[in-house]
Amino acid sequence: MKALSLTQPMAWAIFNGKNVENRTWRTNYRGPLLIHASMNFDAKHLSWLQDNATRLRIKLPDHFYHGAILGMVDIIGCVAQEDAHDVAGRPDELRFNAESYAGKVGFGNLVFTKWFTGPFGFLLANAREFQNSIPYRGTLGIFNIPDEVVQEQINIGELK
Repeated sequence: MKALSLTQPMAWAIFNGKNVENRTWRTNYRGPLLIHASMNFDAKHLSWLQDNATRLRIKLPDHFYHGAILGMVDIIGCVAQEDAHDVAGRPDELRFNAESYAGKVGFGNLVFTKWFTGPFGFLLANAREFQNSIPYRGTLGIFNIPDEVVQEQINIGELK
């Protein structure tokens, strides 16, 4: 299966409302993606989450898992900064024309997000956190993890 390693606390955020993963590069990949929490921690991201917790409607945990596969999500698209438009009356959100995503995972004609900072954003849907994280060493970019590493978690339905 394909996987992407993220620093904490953004790996945690995927399973707590974050519907866009910001990157400096595009991807053509669409489909299921394992979310791996790297060994690194980004204090700037934590500060941003703390400053925006009310707006994002999140409650940060006391502990973040590292060096493990936390769950999976679906990449349903990739958007660029120039595709984003401010939402009238909602300056804290951006919208994307999502005609190509219509009918997929419940999206209508627009995708709204509070999480996009660009320059590219992987549109995410159907985040499924595993009941138990799976220790694993990550790497940069989208990488492959053998199916048997996560198959038991998926088969026994150990999703939160």
